Amino acid sequence: MLHLTRFLSMHGRALASCAVLVLACAAPAAVRAQEPAKAEPAKTEPSKTEPAPVEPAKTEPAKTEPAKAEPAPAGTKAHAEEPDCEDEHAEHHGEHQAEHGEHGVHGEHHSHHANDIGIFAGATTKFGDEGHTGATFGLDYERRLPFAEQMFGVGALVDMALMEHTSVIVAPALYIHPAGGLKITLAPGVEHEGEENVFVMRGGLAYVVHFGALSVGPSVAADYANKHVALVYGLTAGLGF
Repeated sequence: MLHLTRFLSMHGRALASCAVLVLACAAPAAVRAQEPAKAEPAKTEPSKTEPAPVEPAKTEPAKTEPAKAEPAPAGTKAHAEEPDCEDEHAEHHGEHQAEHGEHGVHGEHHSHHANDIGIFAGATTKFGDEGHTGATFGLDYERRLPFAEQMFGVGALVDMALMEHTSVIVAPALYIHPAGGLKITLAPGVEHEGEENVFVMRGGLAYVVHFGALSVGPSVAADYANKHVALVYGLTAGLGF
């Protein structure tokens, strides 16, 4: 004990200095131990998963047996076939209506109206010893006859030629339409010139172009009266109704 006391008294300061030095060295280590450790994020690699192959389900088609048709009772076969006959009849009826419609359109295209009024403007040239030419104006009316595809028509015409002596022709007329826009006129009538009235026979030819109810076309006619011939030519505009 005495030796320990002497030892401490002799080496106490050195021991205290060593203790202080140890504490000084141990303090930073303790502080560092108390600080939380910085955890680095773990590197995770994505797991590679391959999709499992899926096999399509095998479905077998359902087996269906055809329905067994029961025999129809006697007397129903003819009734079952009636719709076919009706369909055939309807088809023929439709074709007939189509042909009728085409005929109607064709008729409208050529403006085959029941009545037609025309106005003429042109000239008349008389041949003979005292031949001369004068302006001529006229008016005609036609009524189509309802047979032979309306090829024929009847009516009347009036012409007035302005010459040395005004000549007026009045005549009933027969019209013939042979094909297309051709029109033939046959008109026996009376010509009044000056103070004379003589019989006149007219034969004419025209070509008519239709625009709906309207029509226009050139015409030429020859008049034979009192042993003389006159040529009438010009344009005619008409209106059908």
